[in-house]
Amino acid sequence: MASDCESDNSYDSDDLCDEIEENKEIQTLLLCGIAVKGLLLTKKSKNVRRRRRSSTCTGSMLINEILNDHESRCYKLFRLEVPVFNMLCRDLVAHYGLKKSRRVSIEESLGIFLLYLAHGCGNRLVQEFFNHSGEIVHRHFHKVLDVVVNLSKDIIKPKANYNEAIPEHILNNPRYYPYFKDCIGAIDGTHMKASVPQHEQIKFIGRKNFVTQNIMAACDFNMCFTFALAGWEGTAHDTRIINEARRRREVKFPLPSDGKYYLVDAGYPNTKGYIAPHNGSNIRYHIPDFRRGQTSASREPKGFKENFNYYHSSLHNIIERTFGVWKAQWLLLRDMHVNFDFETQDKIVLASLAIHNYIRISGSGNAAFQIAQEGSYIPRNEEGPNNGIEPHDEVSSTQRRTEDMYICAVRDMIAG
Repeated sequence: MASDCESDNSYDSDDLCDEIEENKEIQTLLLCGIAVKGLLLTKKSKNVRRRRRSSTCTGSMLINEILNDHESRCYKLFRLEVPVFNMLCRDLVAHYGLKKSRRVSIEESLGIFLLYLAHGCGNRLVQEFFNHSGEIVHRHFHKVLDVVVNLSKDIIKPKANYNEAIPEHILNNPRYYPYFKDCIGAIDGTHMKASVPQHEQIKFIGRKNFVTQNIMAACDFNMCFTFALAGWEGTAHDTRIINEARRRREVKFPLPSDGKYYLVDAGYPNTKGYIAPHNGSNIRYHIPDFRRGQTSASREPKGFKENFNYYHSSLHNIIERTFGVWKAQWLLLRDMHVNFDFETQDKIVLASLAIHNYIRISGSGNAAFQIAQEGSYIPRNEEGPNNGIEPHDEVSSTQRRTEDMYICAVRDMIAG
């Protein structure tokens, strides 16, 4: 009997041990299951897509705040005063087909474009500013760009009577009237940094050894651009560009009528309709050259050629002032982003010229224009004077000699 009892006790003990082991295994499996589930939940929570921008201030709210805040805020951000900004919105909608989208208002679209243009900032910064995705910012920038390029066709041109009326700037200034009464404006070229494919860069590398495009422009004496031709490679000479502008009817260059003329610098031909300064190593032309003398006598023009050059430079300086205002307003022009193709870079140039004119014509007291009108203002010359002369092969030599003789006589008459 004792052995049976011991046997029974032994059996019960084994069952108990087995049961304990099974319970441990179950607990281990449960713990492992809980751990695995926890890991899965953690991984799932990490994969939950979060909004990149959780700001409660939308682009629409921001633009409304700017337009209703102190007027200086709108000018600092967009280079336009609030009334001009609102007027431009209305004109782009009424005359050039700018439309709002479901998520972006007209004011916001224009703000995106102007912020890009005024500060040269990239897409990411504009995203953060307006609380929009990169795709929306890209799309609205290009939408407004195309619309403003259409505006440029109507606003970058001279007044209808430009070949008839005497400009007030000349008429009311005894330094220039009656000597320059037939002058209708000034022409010059300027270089702008460009981004082009590497295999095309050689022909775009200008005098400063970086890639540029050469832009020819004409302006009136109110600092409005009356013509612009962009997209020429940096190595293109000013003479070649103006000859192409005169030849190609489709670019609609405002030609001077008989007896009228533009003022040009020494990089252009002195020919009928275009008066250049007297050129020579010992003949001063640029205004700063006349200011370098240590005595008043040394600063005075010497001879009739320098006398003519002094007044020519003083009057032709209007195009340099106009370029100065234009470049100072739109920082994107200083260095185009590599993500803009060359066609887009040309559009940006034309669009910025158009808005420059729009601001000027609006009659607002834009600070940049006010500074440029001061007598002491000297625009920053980024390229340096271009005194190179190139053969003028667009007209015959006989015709050119006749035209040169005529315009030289006009120049000497003014100097005398």
